[in-house]
Amino acid sequence: MTNYFIYLWGFLIVLYVFFFVVGISSDSSGDMKWFVPIFLAIHAVFMLGIPYFLARRAVSRMKYELEREFYYMTRD
Repeated sequence: MTNYFIYLWGFLIVLYVFFFVVGISSDSSGDMKWFVPIFLAIHAVFMLGIPYFLARRAVSRMKYELEREFYYMTRD
């Protein structure tokens, strides 16, 4: 990961934790008090997890394509 992505993910994690704490400490009553933190947790999993898995797949695909290309280059 480049430094840009490390800082970006660090910022996003701090932001999600901040809003999670604010959602828990809000003066909402009943079920609405837990709606915001649960929604934020699910949202964070998708927003941080999906790009991670897409990047992992892209790296493995690039590895496969490079190995194939190098094989064909040395074959001739």
